[in-house]
Amino acid sequence: MSPITEPLLHPSFPHQRSKCSYTSQGLYPISQLFSWMAFSQAHPAPDISLDDAIASPLAVRNLSYGAPLGLACVLSQELNNRTNDAKRARRIKNSVAPFNRYLPDELVSSIFRECDSILVSSICSLWREIAIDTATLWTTIRYQWEPTTATSMEKVDAFLTRSKLAPISLEILVNGVPSRSQMQDLAHLIKPHLHRVRRLLLTFSDVRTARVFLPLPSSMPILHGLSIMLGEDLGDLSLTERVPEQSFNLFESNYAACTPRSIHLFAPQHFAIQLPDFDDLSRMSTLSLAVRMPPAQMLDLVARASKLRSLDLMAHQTEAMDDQSMPVSYPLLERQRISGDGWTSLVSAPTLRSLTLVDHAALHAVNRAMSFYPRKTQLFPKLRALTIMTPEPDDVNNGTYFRSLARFIAEHSELKTLDFMACWSPIPTILELSLSRSPATNVLPCPNLEWLRLSLLYPIEPIPLMHVVRSLLEDREQLHIEFATPQNYTMPDALATLMRGYASRIHFVARPSPVQVLEA
Repeated sequence: MSPITEPLLHPSFPHQRSKCSYTSQGLYPISQLFSWMAFSQAHPAPDISLDDAIASPLAVRNLSYGAPLGLACVLSQELNNRTNDAKRARRIKNSVAPFNRYLPDELVSSIFRECDSILVSSICSLWREIAIDTATLWTTIRYQWEPTTATSMEKVDAFLTRSKLAPISLEILVNGVPSRSQMQDLAHLIKPHLHRVRRLLLTFSDVRTARVFLPLPSSMPILHGLSIMLGEDLGDLSLTERVPEQSFNLFESNYAACTPRSIHLFAPQHFAIQLPDFDDLSRMSTLSLAVRMPPAQMLDLVARASKLRSLDLMAHQTEAMDDQSMPVSYPLLERQRISGDGWTSLVSAPTLRSLTLVDHAALHAVNRAMSFYPRKTQLFPKLRALTIMTPEPDDVNNGTYFRSLARFIAEHSELKTLDFMACWSPIPTILELSLSRSPATNVLPCPNLEWLRLSLLYPIEPIPLMHVVRSLLEDREQLHIEFATPQNYTMPDALATLMRGYASRIHFVARPSPVQVLEA
Protein backbone atom coordinates (compact mmCIF):
# COMPACT_ATOMS: atom_id res chain seq x y z
CA MET A 1 0.00 0.00 0.00
CA SER A 2 1.35 3.43 -0.88
CA PRO A 3 2.60 5.54 2.04
CA ILE A 4 0.94 8.58 0.47
CA THR A 5 -2.30 8.75 2.39
CA GLU A 6 -3.11 12.50 2.46
CA PRO A 7 -5.86 13.43 0.00
CA LEU A 8 -4.91 15.41 -3.08
CA LEU A 9 -5.96 19.06 -2.97
CA HIS A 10 -7.65 20.78 -5.88
CA PRO A 11 -6.95 24.39 -7.01
CA SER A 12 -10.60 25.22 -6.37
CA PHE A 13 -9.83 25.40 -2.64
CA PRO A 14 -8.06 28.77 -2.39
CA HIS A 15 -8.10 28.78 1.42
CA GLN A 16 -5.71 25.79 1.43
CA ARG A 17 -3.20 27.10 -1.09
CA SER A 18 -0.85 28.47 1.54
CA LYS A 19 -0.19 24.91 2.73
CA CYS A 20 0.25 23.47 -0.74
CA SER A 21 2.84 23.37 -3.47
CA TYR A 22 2.41 23.48 -7.22
CA THR A 23 3.33 20.48 -9.36
CA SER A 24 2.67 19.61 -12.95
CA GLN A 25 -0.51 17.87 -11.81
CA GLY A 26 -1.89 20.62 -9.62
CA LEU A 27 -1.63 21.30 -5.85
CA TYR A 28 -0.40 18.71 -3.35
CA PRO A 29 0.39 18.78 0.39
CA ILE A 30 3.96 19.53 1.31
CA SER A 31 4.09 16.30 3.31
CA GLN A 32 3.20 14.31 0.18
CA LEU A 33 6.14 15.78 -1.69
CA PHE A 34 8.58 14.87 1.06
CA SER A 35 7.08 11.34 1.21
CA TRP A 36 7.55 10.96 -2.51
CA MET A 37 11.16 12.14 -2.31
CA ALA A 38 11.99 9.66 0.47
CA PHE A 39 10.18 6.85 -1.33
CA SER A 40 12.07 7.54 -4.55
CA GLN A 41 15.43 7.32 -2.75
CA ALA A 42 14.45 3.98 -1.19
CA HIS A 43 13.41 2.57 -4.56
CA PRO A 44 15.96 3.56 -7.22
CA ALA A 45 14.89 3.58 -10.83
CA PRO A 46 15.47 0.44 -12.87
CA ASP A 47 17.86 0.36 -15.78
CA ILE A 48 15.36 0.96 -18.57
CA SER A 49 15.45 3.60 -21.31
CA LEU A 50 12.71 5.79 -22.61
CA ASP A 51 12.71 3.90 -25.91
CA ASP A 52 12.27 0.57 -24.09
CA ALA A 53 9.47 1.97 -21.98
CA ILE A 54 7.67 3.21 -25.07
CA ALA A 55 8.25 -0.08 -26.93
CA SER A 56 7.09 -2.28 -24.02
CA PRO A 57 4.67 -0.53 -21.64
CA LEU A 58 3.84 -3.94 -20.10
CA ALA A 59 7.42 -4.31 -18.90
CA VAL A 60 7.05 -1.08 -16.93
CA ARG A 61 3.92 -2.40 -15.22
CA ASN A 62 5.74 -5.60 -14.18
CA LEU A 63 8.57 -3.78 -12.43
CA SER A 64 9.05 -4.22 -8.70
CA TYR A 65 6.95 -2.17 -6.32
CA GLY A 66 8.06 1.48 -6.18
CA ALA A 67 10.21 1.28 -9.27
CA PRO A 68 7.72 3.06 -11.55
CA LEU A 69 7.94 6.17 -9.41
CA GLY A 70 11.72 6.39 -9.77
CA LEU A 71 11.39 5.47 -13.42
CA ALA A 72 8.94 8.31 -13.94
CA CYS A 73 11.52 10.80 -12.67
CA VAL A 74 14.23 9.45 -14.97
CA LEU A 75 11.94 9.25 -17.97
CA SER A 76 10.62 12.74 -17.31
CA GLN A 77 14.15 14.13 -17.30
CA GLU A 78 15.02 12.31 -20.49
CA LEU A 79 11.80 13.51 -22.08
CA ASN A 80 12.66 17.10 -21.18
CA ASN A 81 16.10 16.68 -22.71
CA ARG A 82 14.63 15.28 -25.89
CA THR A 83 12.09 18.08 -26.01
CA ASN A 84 14.89 20.63 -25.77
CA ASP A 85 16.83 18.77 -28.44
CA ALA A 86 13.75 18.83 -30.67
CA LYS A 87 13.42 22.57 -30.18
CA ARG A 88 17.06 23.07 -31.10
CA ALA A 89 16.61 20.84 -34.13
CA ARG A 90 13.57 22.81 -35.28
CA ARG A 91 15.51 26.04 -34.78
CA ILE A 92 18.36 24.74 -36.93
CA LYS A 93 15.90 23.44 -39.52
CA ASN A 94 14.19 26.83 -39.73
CA SER A 95 17.51 28.63 -40.06
CA VAL A 96 18.52 26.50 -43.09
CA ALA A 97 15.11 26.73 -44.75
CA PRO A 98 15.34 28.28 -48.25
CA PHE A 99 13.57 31.47 -47.18
CA ASN A 100 15.98 32.05 -44.30
CA ARG A 101 19.11 30.54 -45.87
CA TYR A 102 19.19 32.31 -49.20
CA LEU A 103 17.63 35.66 -48.31
CA PRO A 104 19.80 38.16 -46.41
CA ASP A 105 18.46 39.54 -43.15
CA GLU A 106 18.07 42.97 -44.73
CA LEU A 107 15.71 41.63 -47.39
CA VAL A 108 13.75 39.60 -44.84
CA SER A 109 13.48 42.74 -42.74
CA SER A 110 12.09 44.72 -45.69
CA ILE A 111 9.50 41.99 -46.32
CA PHE A 112 8.49 42.10 -42.66
CA ARG A 113 7.67 45.80 -43.03
CA GLU A 114 4.58 44.77 -44.97
CA CYS A 115 3.43 42.42 -42.20
CA ASP A 116 2.13 42.65 -38.67
CA SER A 117 5.10 43.08 -36.33
CA ILE A 118 3.57 41.03 -33.51
CA LEU A 119 2.74 38.17 -35.88
CA VAL A 120 6.11 37.81 -37.59
CA SER A 121 7.95 38.03 -34.27
CA SER A 122 6.09 34.95 -33.00
CA ILE A 123 6.78 32.56 -35.92
CA CYS A 124 10.23 31.34 -34.94
CA SER A 125 13.27 32.52 -32.98
CA LEU A 126 15.14 33.64 -36.09
CA TRP A 127 12.24 35.72 -37.34
CA ARG A 128 11.72 37.10 -33.87
CA GLU A 129 15.37 38.16 -33.70
CA ILE A 130 15.17 39.85 -37.10
CA ALA A 131 11.81 41.50 -36.30
CA ILE A 132 12.95 42.90 -32.96
CA ASP A 133 16.11 44.24 -34.60
CA THR A 134 14.06 45.99 -37.35
CA ALA A 135 13.17 49.34 -35.80
CA THR A 136 10.75 50.36 -38.54
CA LEU A 137 8.42 47.47 -37.65
CA TRP A 138 7.63 49.14 -34.33
CA THR A 139 7.18 52.76 -35.38
CA THR A 140 3.35 52.84 -35.37
CA ILE A 141 2.37 53.12 -31.72
CA ARG A 142 -1.31 53.13 -30.83
CA TYR A 143 -2.74 53.49 -27.33
CA GLN A 144 -6.49 53.17 -26.87
CA TRP A 145 -8.44 53.50 -23.64
CA GLU A 146 -12.06 52.54 -23.16
CA PRO A 147 -13.96 52.09 -19.89
CA THR A 148 -13.81 48.31 -20.38
CA THR A 149 -10.42 47.82 -22.03
CA ALA A 150 -7.09 49.56 -22.56
CA THR A 151 -3.79 49.01 -24.31
CA SER A 152 -1.14 47.82 -21.86
CA MET A 153 1.67 50.15 -20.89
CA GLU A 154 4.10 47.26 -21.43
CA LYS A 155 3.13 47.10 -25.10
CA VAL A 156 3.64 50.84 -25.55
CA ASP A 157 7.00 50.63 -23.79
CA ALA A 158 8.06 47.66 -25.94
CA PHE A 159 7.20 49.49 -29.17
CA LEU A 160 9.02 52.63 -28.05
CA THR A 161 12.11 50.60 -27.11
CA ARG A 162 12.19 48.47 -30.25
CA SER A 163 11.65 51.46 -32.55
CA LYS A 164 15.02 52.76 -31.27
CA LEU A 165 15.66 56.19 -32.80
CA ALA A 166 13.43 55.81 -35.88
CA PRO A 167 10.67 58.38 -36.57
CA ILE A 168 7.40 57.19 -35.06
CA SER A 169 3.67 57.62 -35.60
CA LEU A 170 1.87 58.06 -32.28
CA GLU A 171 -1.87 57.66 -31.76
CA ILE A 172 -3.60 58.15 -28.40
CA LEU A 173 -7.36 57.64 -28.30
CA VAL A 174 -9.11 58.02 -24.95
CA ASN A 175 -12.88 57.60 -24.84
CA GLY A 176 -13.99 58.24 -21.28
CA VAL A 177 -12.37 59.52 -18.10
CA PRO A 178 -9.41 57.37 -17.01
CA SER A 179 -7.55 57.93 -13.78
CA ARG A 180 -5.12 60.82 -13.82
CA SER A 181 -2.28 58.62 -12.54
CA GLN A 182 -2.75 56.22 -15.46
CA MET A 183 -2.53 59.05 -18.00
CA GLN A 184 0.49 60.51 -16.21
CA ASP A 185 2.25 57.14 -16.50
CA LEU A 186 1.51 57.13 -20.23
CA ALA A 187 2.72 60.71 -20.62
CA HIS A 188 5.90 59.82 -18.73
CA LEU A 189 6.52 57.04 -21.26
CA ILE A 190 5.95 59.01 -24.45
CA LYS A 191 7.20 62.54 -23.69
CA PRO A 192 10.92 61.63 -24.00
CA HIS A 193 10.16 60.41 -27.55
CA LEU A 194 8.09 63.32 -28.86
CA HIS A 195 11.11 64.83 -30.61
CA ARG A 196 11.03 61.90 -33.09
CA VAL A 197 7.27 61.88 -33.74
CA ARG A 198 6.43 62.26 -37.42
CA ARG A 199 2.65 61.93 -37.09
CA LEU A 200 0.70 62.70 -33.91
CA LEU A 201 -2.99 61.91 -33.33
CA LEU A 202 -4.57 62.85 -29.98
CA THR A 203 -8.28 62.19 -29.38
CA PHE A 204 -9.83 62.83 -25.97
CA SER A 205 -13.55 62.73 -25.25
CA ASP A 206 -12.88 64.59 -21.99
CA VAL A 207 -10.86 67.77 -22.40
CA ARG A 208 -9.39 67.54 -18.90
CA THR A 209 -7.46 64.42 -19.92
CA ALA A 210 -5.78 66.35 -22.72
CA ARG A 211 -4.11 68.70 -20.26
CA VAL A 212 -1.86 65.83 -19.14
CA PHE A 213 -0.30 65.74 -22.62
CA LEU A 214 -0.54 69.39 -23.63
CA PRO A 215 1.19 71.68 -24.31
CA LEU A 216 3.50 69.93 -26.73
CA PRO A 217 7.23 70.64 -26.73
CA SER A 218 8.23 73.52 -28.98
CA SER A 219 10.86 71.43 -30.73
CA MET A 220 9.34 68.64 -32.83
CA PRO A 221 11.57 68.98 -35.90
CA ILE A 222 10.19 66.09 -37.98
CA LEU A 223 6.48 66.55 -37.18
CA HIS A 224 4.54 66.30 -40.45
CA GLY A 225 1.02 65.43 -39.36
CA LEU A 226 -0.78 66.90 -36.34
CA SER A 227 -4.36 65.89 -35.49
CA ILE A 228 -6.01 66.82 -32.20
CA MET A 229 -9.68 66.28 -31.36
CA LEU A 230 -11.03 67.39 -28.00
CA GLY A 231 -14.52 66.77 -26.66
CA GLU A 232 -17.13 64.17 -27.57
CA ASP A 233 -18.38 65.58 -30.87
CA LEU A 234 -20.30 68.50 -32.30
CA GLY A 235 -23.32 67.37 -30.34
CA ASP A 236 -21.53 67.82 -27.02
CA LEU A 237 -23.45 69.96 -24.52
CA SER A 238 -20.46 72.23 -24.24
CA LEU A 239 -21.18 73.46 -27.76
CA THR A 240 -24.73 74.52 -27.04
CA GLU A 241 -24.85 75.42 -23.37
CA ARG A 242 -23.16 78.47 -21.93
CA VAL A 243 -20.03 77.30 -20.12
CA PRO A 244 -16.99 79.28 -18.93
CA GLU A 245 -14.52 79.94 -21.70
CA GLN A 246 -11.17 78.20 -21.29
CA SER A 247 -7.89 78.60 -23.07
CA PHE A 248 -4.69 76.62 -23.38
CA ASN A 249 -1.55 76.64 -25.50
CA LEU A 250 -1.00 73.94 -28.07
CA PHE A 251 2.79 74.24 -27.74
CA GLU A 252 5.00 75.31 -24.86
CA SER A 253 6.00 78.58 -26.45
CA ASN A 254 4.75 80.96 -29.12
CA TYR A 255 7.18 79.45 -31.63
CA ALA A 256 7.20 75.83 -32.82
CA ALA A 257 10.24 74.47 -34.63
CA CYS A 258 8.40 72.16 -37.02
CA THR A 259 7.18 72.08 -40.62
CA PRO A 260 3.76 70.36 -40.60
CA ARG A 261 2.28 68.98 -43.81
CA SER A 262 -1.24 68.59 -42.36
CA ILE A 263 -3.05 70.08 -39.35
CA HIS A 264 -6.44 68.94 -38.03
CA LEU A 265 -7.78 70.66 -34.90
CA PHE A 266 -11.19 70.30 -33.34
CA ALA A 267 -12.30 71.63 -29.96
CA PRO A 268 -15.59 72.78 -28.41
CA GLN A 269 -16.34 76.42 -29.00
CA HIS A 270 -15.74 77.39 -25.37
CA PHE A 271 -12.09 76.30 -25.69
CA ALA A 272 -9.70 78.79 -27.26
CA ILE A 273 -6.56 77.10 -28.59
CA GLN A 274 -3.47 79.27 -28.89
CA LEU A 275 -1.49 78.23 -31.95
CA PRO A 276 2.21 79.03 -32.20
CA ASP A 277 4.11 80.64 -35.00
CA PHE A 278 5.18 77.59 -36.98
CA ASP A 279 8.65 77.48 -38.46
CA ASP A 280 7.47 76.80 -42.01
CA LEU A 281 4.04 76.15 -43.54
CA SER A 282 5.05 76.28 -47.19
CA ARG A 283 4.75 72.47 -47.50
CA MET A 284 1.39 72.11 -45.77
CA SER A 285 -1.23 70.49 -48.01
CA THR A 286 -4.15 69.98 -45.59
CA LEU A 287 -5.59 72.42 -43.05
CA SER A 288 -8.70 71.63 -41.02
CA LEU A 289 -9.72 73.92 -38.17
CA ALA A 290 -12.90 73.74 -36.10
CA VAL A 291 -11.84 75.75 -33.09
CA ARG A 292 -12.55 79.00 -31.33
CA MET A 293 -10.17 81.22 -33.23
CA PRO A 294 -10.58 84.61 -34.88
CA PRO A 295 -11.13 84.18 -38.63
CA ALA A 296 -8.28 86.62 -39.28
CA GLN A 297 -5.90 84.23 -37.51
CA MET A 298 -7.20 81.34 -39.60
CA LEU A 299 -6.60 83.38 -42.73
CA ASP A 300 -3.09 84.12 -41.56
CA LEU A 301 -2.37 80.38 -41.49
CA VAL A 302 -4.00 79.96 -44.89
CA ALA A 303 -1.93 82.79 -46.35
CA ARG A 304 1.32 81.10 -45.26
CA ALA A 305 0.37 77.73 -46.76
CA SER A 306 0.73 78.37 -50.46
CA LYS A 307 0.56 74.67 -51.42
CA LEU A 308 -2.74 73.85 -49.76
CA ARG A 309 -4.82 71.13 -51.43
CA SER A 310 -7.55 70.71 -48.83
CA LEU A 311 -9.05 73.49 -46.67
CA ASP A 312 -11.72 72.94 -44.02
CA LEU A 313 -12.53 75.91 -41.78
CA MET A 314 -15.20 76.33 -39.13
CA ALA A 315 -15.08 79.70 -37.38
CA HIS A 316 -17.11 79.97 -34.17
CA GLN A 317 -16.28 83.63 -33.62
CA THR A 318 -18.00 86.38 -35.57
CA GLU A 319 -15.51 88.97 -36.67
CA ALA A 320 -15.42 91.49 -39.48
CA MET A 321 -12.70 90.63 -41.99
CA ASP A 322 -10.78 92.95 -44.22
CA ASP A 323 -10.98 91.96 -47.87
CA GLN A 324 -7.30 92.71 -48.22
CA SER A 325 -6.50 89.90 -45.76
CA MET A 326 -8.08 87.31 -48.06
CA PRO A 327 -5.54 85.20 -49.95
CA VAL A 328 -5.75 86.11 -53.62
CA SER A 329 -5.60 82.60 -55.06
CA TYR A 330 -4.41 79.08 -54.35
CA PRO A 331 -3.21 77.30 -57.50
CA LEU A 332 -3.20 73.81 -55.89
CA LEU A 333 -6.33 73.91 -53.71
CA GLU A 334 -8.71 71.09 -54.69
CA ARG A 335 -11.14 70.87 -51.76
CA GLN A 336 -12.70 73.64 -49.68
CA ARG A 337 -15.26 73.41 -46.87
CA ILE A 338 -16.39 76.47 -44.93
CA SER A 339 -18.84 76.76 -42.04
CA GLY A 340 -19.46 78.55 -38.78
CA ASP A 341 -21.04 81.84 -37.87
CA GLY A 342 -17.72 83.66 -38.15
CA TRP A 343 -16.90 82.75 -41.74
CA THR A 344 -17.95 85.11 -44.50
CA SER A 345 -15.50 84.66 -47.38
CA LEU A 346 -14.45 82.11 -49.97
CA VAL A 347 -10.85 81.42 -50.86
CA SER A 348 -10.31 81.69 -54.59
CA ALA A 349 -8.76 78.64 -56.23
CA PRO A 350 -8.53 78.02 -60.00
CA THR A 351 -8.10 74.25 -59.54
CA LEU A 352 -10.79 73.72 -56.87
CA ARG A 353 -12.80 70.54 -57.56
CA SER A 354 -14.94 70.13 -54.44
CA LEU A 355 -16.72 72.84 -52.42
CA THR A 356 -18.94 72.34 -49.36
CA LEU A 357 -20.98 75.22 -47.97
CA VAL A 358 -22.43 74.76 -44.49
CA ASP A 359 -25.01 76.95 -42.71
CA HIS A 360 -26.14 80.51 -43.25
CA ALA A 361 -22.68 82.05 -42.96
CA ALA A 362 -21.44 79.97 -45.90
CA LEU A 363 -24.32 81.20 -48.03
CA HIS A 364 -23.47 84.73 -46.99
CA ALA A 365 -19.93 84.05 -48.21
CA VAL A 366 -21.32 83.07 -51.62
CA ASN A 367 -23.42 86.21 -51.76
CA ARG A 368 -20.36 88.26 -50.83
CA ALA A 369 -18.20 86.50 -53.40
CA MET A 370 -20.69 87.11 -56.22
CA SER A 371 -20.55 90.84 -55.52
CA PHE A 372 -16.87 91.15 -54.61
CA TYR A 373 -15.06 89.17 -57.30
CA PRO A 374 -15.04 90.35 -60.92
CA ARG A 375 -17.58 88.44 -62.98
CA LYS A 376 -15.34 88.23 -66.05
CA THR A 377 -13.92 84.91 -64.83
CA GLN A 378 -15.38 82.03 -62.86
CA LEU A 379 -14.48 81.86 -59.18
CA PHE A 380 -13.76 78.10 -59.42
CA PRO A 381 -13.46 77.19 -63.12
CA LYS A 382 -12.58 73.52 -62.39
CA LEU A 383 -15.32 72.89 -59.81
CA ARG A 384 -16.77 69.37 -60.15
CA ALA A 385 -18.76 68.85 -56.93
CA LEU A 386 -20.81 71.34 -54.91
CA THR A 387 -22.47 70.40 -51.61
CA ILE A 388 -24.78 72.74 -49.73
CA MET A 389 -25.68 71.81 -46.15
CA THR A 390 -28.14 74.09 -44.42
CA PRO A 391 -30.03 72.54 -41.49
CA GLU A 392 -32.45 75.45 -40.99
CA PRO A 393 -35.38 75.60 -43.44
CA ASP A 394 -35.53 79.40 -43.39
CA ASP A 395 -31.82 80.02 -43.98
CA VAL A 396 -32.19 81.03 -47.63
CA ASN A 397 -35.69 82.46 -47.57
CA ASN A 398 -34.03 85.64 -48.68
CA GLY A 399 -34.32 86.70 -52.31
CA THR A 400 -30.80 88.09 -52.49
CA TYR A 401 -29.19 84.99 -51.04
CA PHE A 402 -30.85 82.34 -53.16
CA ARG A 403 -30.49 84.39 -56.36
CA SER A 404 -26.76 84.76 -55.65
CA LEU A 405 -26.56 81.03 -54.98
CA ALA A 406 -28.38 80.28 -58.24
CA ARG A 407 -25.97 82.48 -60.22
CA PHE A 408 -23.04 80.88 -58.40
CA ILE A 409 -24.20 77.39 -59.46
CA ALA A 410 -24.97 78.38 -63.04
CA GLU A 411 -21.57 79.92 -63.75
CA HIS A 412 -19.65 76.67 -63.06
CA SER A 413 -19.88 74.87 -66.37
CA GLU A 414 -17.69 71.91 -65.30
CA LEU A 415 -19.99 70.94 -62.42
CA LYS A 416 -20.80 67.20 -62.37
CA THR A 417 -22.41 66.71 -58.92
CA LEU A 418 -24.78 69.05 -57.10
CA ASP A 419 -25.85 67.96 -53.61
CA PHE A 420 -28.45 69.77 -51.52
CA MET A 421 -28.32 68.37 -48.00
CA ALA A 422 -31.54 70.19 -47.10
CA CYS A 423 -34.59 71.07 -49.14
CA TRP A 424 -36.14 74.31 -48.07
CA SER A 425 -39.00 76.05 -49.82
CA PRO A 426 -36.93 78.01 -52.42
CA ILE A 427 -35.19 74.91 -53.78
CA PRO A 428 -37.41 74.63 -56.89
CA THR A 429 -36.71 78.29 -57.62
CA ILE A 430 -32.95 77.85 -57.12
CA LEU A 431 -32.91 74.80 -59.44
CA GLU A 432 -34.92 76.58 -62.10
CA LEU A 433 -32.76 79.73 -61.99
CA SER A 434 -29.47 77.85 -61.98
CA LEU A 435 -30.00 74.79 -64.21
CA SER A 436 -32.88 75.52 -66.61
CA ARG A 437 -32.16 76.39 -70.22
CA SER A 438 -32.10 80.12 -70.84
CA PRO A 439 -35.00 81.13 -73.15
CA ALA A 440 -33.04 84.09 -74.50
CA THR A 441 -29.78 82.34 -75.41
CA ASN A 442 -30.93 78.69 -75.44
CA VAL A 443 -27.78 77.89 -73.43
CA LEU A 444 -27.92 75.01 -70.93
CA PRO A 445 -26.08 75.87 -67.68
CA CYS A 446 -23.81 73.20 -66.18
CA PRO A 447 -24.05 70.98 -69.30
CA ASN A 448 -21.85 68.26 -67.74
CA LEU A 449 -24.06 67.77 -64.66
CA GLU A 450 -24.47 64.02 -64.02
CA TRP A 451 -25.88 63.81 -60.48
CA LEU A 452 -28.38 65.97 -58.64
CA ARG A 453 -28.90 64.88 -55.03
CA LEU A 454 -31.84 66.28 -53.08
CA SER A 455 -32.72 65.62 -49.44
CA LEU A 456 -36.44 65.41 -48.72
CA LEU A 457 -35.96 65.91 -44.99
CA TYR A 458 -38.09 69.02 -44.51
CA PRO A 459 -41.69 69.62 -45.60
CA ILE A 460 -41.75 70.83 -49.15
CA GLU A 461 -44.41 71.20 -51.83
CA PRO A 462 -43.84 68.21 -54.13
CA ILE A 463 -45.62 69.50 -57.23
CA PRO A 464 -43.32 72.54 -57.94
CA LEU A 465 -40.26 70.41 -57.23
CA MET A 466 -41.42 67.56 -59.48
CA HIS A 467 -42.18 70.05 -62.27
CA VAL A 468 -38.60 71.35 -62.18
CA VAL A 469 -37.13 67.83 -61.88
CA ARG A 470 -39.08 66.63 -64.91
CA SER A 471 -37.86 69.59 -66.94
CA LEU A 472 -34.24 68.86 -65.95
CA LEU A 473 -34.54 65.20 -66.89
CA GLU A 474 -35.98 66.10 -70.28
CA ASP A 475 -33.17 68.58 -71.06
CA ARG A 476 -30.30 66.38 -69.78
CA GLU A 477 -30.10 62.79 -70.97
CA GLN A 478 -27.12 61.94 -68.76
CA LEU A 479 -28.62 63.37 -65.55
CA HIS A 480 -29.46 61.09 -62.60
CA ILE A 481 -31.42 62.37 -59.61
CA GLU A 482 -31.10 60.91 -56.13
CA PHE A 483 -33.67 61.62 -53.44
CA ALA A 484 -32.50 61.16 -49.85
CA THR A 485 -35.44 60.44 -47.59
CA PRO A 486 -36.06 59.52 -43.94
CA GLN A 487 -36.71 55.89 -43.08
CA ASN A 488 -40.46 56.41 -42.72
CA TYR A 489 -40.87 58.58 -45.82
CA THR A 490 -44.18 58.31 -47.68
CA MET A 491 -43.77 58.94 -51.39
CA PRO A 492 -46.19 61.56 -52.75
CA ASP A 493 -48.24 60.71 -55.84
CA ALA A 494 -46.43 63.30 -57.98
CA LEU A 495 -43.07 61.70 -57.26
CA ALA A 496 -44.40 58.18 -57.81
CA THR A 497 -45.75 59.20 -61.22
CA LEU A 498 -42.44 60.81 -62.17
CA MET A 499 -40.49 57.76 -61.09
CA ARG A 500 -42.52 55.44 -63.32
CA GLY A 501 -41.43 57.51 -66.31
CA TYR A 502 -37.73 57.70 -65.32
CA ALA A 503 -37.21 54.54 -63.27
CA SER A 504 -33.57 54.09 -64.33
CA ARG A 505 -32.60 57.70 -63.59
CA ILE A 506 -34.34 58.37 -60.26
CA HIS A 507 -32.89 56.79 -57.12
CA PHE A 508 -33.85 56.70 -53.45
CA VAL A 509 -31.48 56.37 -50.47
CA ALA A 510 -31.89 56.69 -46.71
CA ARG A 511 -29.94 59.63 -45.34
CA PRO A 512 -29.62 61.15 -41.84
CA SER A 513 -30.84 64.67 -41.23
CA PRO A 514 -28.47 67.60 -41.88
CA VAL A 515 -28.16 68.12 -38.13
CA GLN A 516 -26.89 64.55 -37.74
CA VAL A 517 -24.50 65.06 -40.63
CA LEU A 518 -23.07 68.15 -38.97
CA GLU A 519 -22.68 66.28 -35.67
CA ALA A 520 -20.86 63.34 -37.30
